[in-house]
Amino acid sequence: MTPLVAVLALALAALDARAEEADVILKSGRKYHGDVTQTETHVVITTPAGALRVEKSEVLSIVPRVTDDDEYRQRVAKLDARDLDGHFAVAEWARSRQRWDLVTRQCRYILSLDANHRKAKILLEEALAKAVDQEAARAGDSEADGAESGASDVPLLTEREITRLKMLELSADRVEEQLRVRFIQKRGQKGAEEQYVGDMRASKDEAFDAESERTFSKKPPQEKLADIARKTGSRYADLIEISGDPEVFATFRRKILPLISRGCSRSGCHGSQPSGEFRFPAGSRQNEAVAYTVFAVLDRTRTAAGPLLNRDDPSNSVLLDFMLPPKEANRPHPDVGPGRKLTPIVKSTSDRNYQMVLDWINSLRVPHPDYQLAGAAHAPPASQPHSQPASAPRP
Repeated sequence: MTPLVAVLALALAALDARAEEADVILKSGRKYHGDVTQTETHVVITTPAGALRVEKSEVLSIVPRVTDDDEYRQRVAKLDARDLDGHFAVAEWARSRQRWDLVTRQCRYILSLDANHRKAKILLEEALAKAVDQEAARAGDSEADGAESGASDVPLLTEREITRLKMLELSADRVEEQLRVRFIQKRGQKGAEEQYVGDMRASKDEAFDAESERTFSKKPPQEKLADIARKTGSRYADLIEISGDPEVFATFRRKILPLISRGCSRSGCHGSQPSGEFRFPAGSRQNEAVAYTVFAVLDRTRTAAGPLLNRDDPSNSVLLDFMLPPKEANRPHPDVGPGRKLTPIVKSTSDRNYQMVLDWINSLRVPHPDYQLAGAAHAPPASQPHSQPASAPRP
């Protein structure tokens, strides 16, 4: 066994030693999700909120979730040690999951066998650069989190609300294959797939005939999700689990949110109690609920100058003006108060980050979908009509 093969084997063994990501269902009917470890008498569920210790006698079932690390281990285990094409395919899969640590590991392994592997060299360069970007984002995230010790009282979105957002912002022109979809079957209740078929039959949609039903039944979960969201919006959100982010939210979490974390959510601005027109929730931006709640705050907020995110006219979004230096903005960010200094997020409208945010706003659905988030404050802006089912993206 070569040194690099041994290192790869050790890395896979290390993945096996980690806590298992799973859903823990109690006999009482309650369900928890987190990293699960077990002792002789207890099950320990570790979540962003802390660790929960439950007696095994109270547990009905533990349903493992397939993580990226699990899938990586399974893919590599199937390969011959010298199958360069196979190992590079795993590297490309890791790239699609934005797991730059796994991409780096695979590319270095490939290059240990073939130092001239051109594609592995190119992908390794990209992975190393992305890893640096991620570290910078985490540093900004930590700084923002530390500044928020005053704790905002903004409630986080629930898992069901997050599922609604994901369903209603799915891409209309392609299947989002990066998502992992699970249809939940509740006792005494029809599942989402069966209810969808029943709804389509009842609608007397001429396009949905017996052949359409057979075709639907054979589709992979991601394609079924796309069909269900397209026709019925988020009606069955409580019967569907979606792991991963649709592209619009993947871009938000990977690119837009780090900008917000380094700017708007600092203490004394929108990350703490004294903030003016709106506040962001406290917590790590790596947390899914926090990230989606930040999006919801941006999406629902109308300032005195207009909506932060203007789907009807993206270039007229107030968020873009607030990112600029006051002298460059048509609607400058309000004064942040004595003793505080506003640091612009971008230098000008020609800044690539400015264009990136504009492109992202342009990718949101129009008209505004009805996310059905709790409370009137979560409702779509009045000037931006909403509809159900999912609306179409801007051409």
